[in-house]
Amino acid sequence: MNQLRSRIRPKRPVTFRFVIAALITASMVTGGLVFSGFLGQTLRVTLPELPPVWELYPDVYDKDGCLQVPADEGGGRRCGPPAMVFPIDHSPETHRVLKGFIGRYYASLVNGNAVTVLQESLTIADSGTWRAWGLVRNETMRNVGNVTVSATLFGRDGTLLDRVSAKVPVSVLRPGEPGPFTIRSTISVSDVARVEWSVEPGALNPAVSRDFMVQPFWEVPFGVSEWRGVQRNDSPYPYVLAAGFRNLGSRIQGATLVVAWLDENNRVVWVETAPLAPGTGASIPPDGSANFVEIRVSDSAVGPRLYDYTKMYWVVGE
Repeated sequence: MNQLRSRIRPKRPVTFRFVIAALITASMVTGGLVFSGFLGQTLRVTLPELPPVWELYPDVYDKDGCLQVPADEGGGRRCGPPAMVFPIDHSPETHRVLKGFIGRYYASLVNGNAVTVLQESLTIADSGTWRAWGLVRNETMRNVGNVTVSATLFGRDGTLLDRVSAKVPVSVLRPGEPGPFTIRSTISVSDVARVEWSVEPGALNPAVSRDFMVQPFWEVPFGVSEWRGVQRNDSPYPYVLAAGFRNLGSRIQGATLVVAWLDENNRVVWVETAPLAPGTGASIPPDGSANFVEIRVSDSAVGPRLYDYTKMYWVVGE
């Protein structure tokens, strides 16, 4: 900072006026540039919002968002109180429901630089071989595809122990969007003293669609033999999650569900993927719906915790 001050301390007050002008310009530029610190900038992204309810359910709601009452129930319309307008919440901790996504860590403000690992989302195994779960986030202003996360592991004496990589299962990340990963090494976690992370985007597939309404259906806790009055027949009773989607875009040939579970500290503890359920058909047309294969987790170390954890959902189609 002293070096910076030495550069901008002039004998005439010209530089002072320049700094003020620069700050004012940074805060007034249109198109989403928002001043966020001395000589810094943050770019505001356009979130992929879902259509309004009257477009999603035209037979249920009118264009004012009022419920259209069926004739056999008296007819007419029922309107609630006027919608409250809240300030835009730019916090990545905000729970968002967007096209192809439900969850936290989706940022409406990015730095415009790169895809990065979110350190605050990481969980590192505390025993056994080295394993990690976490999130990356697309901090650029463009879509990125086929992201690879790499971890370089070092010992206490600085020795390189291993370098491992994993793909983010969400094949297209939009500006501000997070994506989960699971990465593993055969090195004992007790031997690892330091980890260096790197992220490399790959080729962007133009056929990928994210224009979906994610539809979480239900969950069944791990280890219970009866749930809501129904006797289970899947001993040893894994954790189960079911979900589907509605296609808001063009016809697709297939889709994948990605789910990440966050603990009470908003750290990723588990990641799963699921294909379309058998019998879905050759393709899903616009406004069509489909279900995914149920996700089942039998791991007794993590399964009992998943029901109570926060979920993040992604749907990716082609």
